Amino acid sequence: MFKINGEMQELEITLKSNNSFDLIVKKLNDGKPITLKNVDATPAYIGTEFDDVDEYKTLLE
Repeated sequence: MFKINGEMQELEITLKSNNSFDLIVKKLNDGKPITLKNVDATPAYIGTEFDDVDEYKTLLE
């Protein structure tokens, strides 16, 4: 299990045996779990500059 401690919220993530995990953000997806799956063993990079940060901050409050 992994714990992510943020300024507004704490998240817990448990890796499943099929190499996926569910993430729940109460105000996103009607509070239903979002399943994230590993689809490839090739490492990837996601940039860290986003133009919608303020919009998503309100979802975490």
